[in-house]
Amino acid sequence: MNSWPQRREATGQRAWPWIASGLMLSGLHVVLWLVSSRFGSDTPVGERPVLSLTAILLLGGWVLLVTVYLTRLEARSRVILAWMVVVGVGMRSAMLVSTPMLEDDFYRYLWDGGLSANGYNPYTHSPAEVIRGSARVPDPLIGLARSGHPVIGRINNPEVRSIYPPVAQGLFALSYALRPWSLHAWRCLLLVFDGITLILVLTVLRSLGRSDLWAALYWWNPLVIKEVVNSAHLDVACIPFVFCAVIWALRGKAVPAAVALGLGVGVKVWPVVLAPVVVSCAARHGKRLLPAIALFLGMVGAMAALVYASGMDGSSGFSAYAQRWERNDALFMALRWGVESVLRVLSWNPGSAGLISRALVGAALVGWIGWVCRKPAVDPDETWQRCLSILAAVFLLSPTQFPWYYVWVVPFLAICPRGSLILLGVLLPIYYLRFHFEAQGRQWVFDHWIVWLEYVPVWGVLWWECAGGKGFYQKVLRGKPF
Repeated sequence: MNSWPQRREATGQRAWPWIASGLMLSGLHVVLWLVSSRFGSDTPVGERPVLSLTAILLLGGWVLLVTVYLTRLEARSRVILAWMVVVGVGMRSAMLVSTPMLEDDFYRYLWDGGLSANGYNPYTHSPAEVIRGSARVPDPLIGLARSGHPVIGRINNPEVRSIYPPVAQGLFALSYALRPWSLHAWRCLLLVFDGITLILVLTVLRSLGRSDLWAALYWWNPLVIKEVVNSAHLDVACIPFVFCAVIWALRGKAVPAAVALGLGVGVKVWPVVLAPVVVSCAARHGKRLLPAIALFLGMVGAMAALVYASGMDGSSGFSAYAQRWERNDALFMALRWGVESVLRVLSWNPGSAGLISRALVGAALVGWIGWVCRKPAVDPDETWQRCLSILAAVFLLSPTQFPWYYVWVVPFLAICPRGSLILLGVLLPIYYLRFHFEAQGRQWVFDHWIVWLEYVPVWGVLWWECAGGKGFYQKVLRGKPF
């Protein structure tokens, strides 16, 4: 007779953290929507509430972290799953109508979309060249720029040509076809990829026999929602392609996996680092592996040739990014300082320290990927863990550790949770403090000092996990708090 009340009590204990956290996160995103109105493009950065934005994102990250700690995530509940989905939709809805906060990459997307949709090569002319009305720029293109005003005038780094691969250009053109020069159309397109990502994460979790509720690490993640919906960053668009590539490779469908991964590389270049994992999975089945590899290499080669044919001089976005871009890094910065010190001791030019450091990081990543993939994965779980470990290494070693790059990691983190990487998502909003100091002409305070607050705690937890400490994944997956 007492079993029913006991079941109700147990269910309530599992549900209350989700209810409370969902309400808190929803409230925070409503506040964020209200705060966003003070981030208009005409408002000087020094007058924008950067500290409030940072505080809200940090608080939201801690709410999600505490929720995961307090919840028995081996449980399955359709009611809580529905609540999770509804709250995530509400959080995104608030950001869908918000003013973009501090980020403006979407202006480049809109401009590239206008170029591609009207038959122009986005890799040929930089926005600055079009604005100046260079003799090389055809008159119809100058007319297109006038029709898209003020989009072209707000593009950052206007002196460089587009850095986005061909498949991304197709998505930009699709957004333009839906509604020219429209941020709202682009956001809606991103939400399609965002929703597909959730579906794929749930599919993988169920295939591995895990609770659907782990998907909250993605669907309720305040940083992901801010970067995907509010800032309208492209990165989420390649996740479904990458997930499909891994899923099909695990099922022995080598050719579809190769096509999906090639399309992912065509959105953002980073999925290429997962090619060894996909090949390793497909090799276990041994069917049509060589044609799949040839197809993937052909797709990537054709896209690279299209970019290369437009020139790889200093105005190329790809060249500029590979050689000069550095922001929000800590480990790479320490490596570069070390290389500069060695070069000075040897009386060599320290100006080459950046390129040498990039070469060292590239070699380290190649070595890490080779080590991770040295043996065939024993099961699908190990395959997904390999993907996460490679992407985490790419992020943590990169000279550019923008918060929106974390979107690459989170869907894999929902499948293979690690405490260190979850903590990384909580601390990354500290990056936005850089705008606060930059408005005062003191960005060096962030670049040399505050940036360490983002990464030192993460490295500490990561070291503890790797040193044999019983990590977050093992404890919480068994329903125990951290």
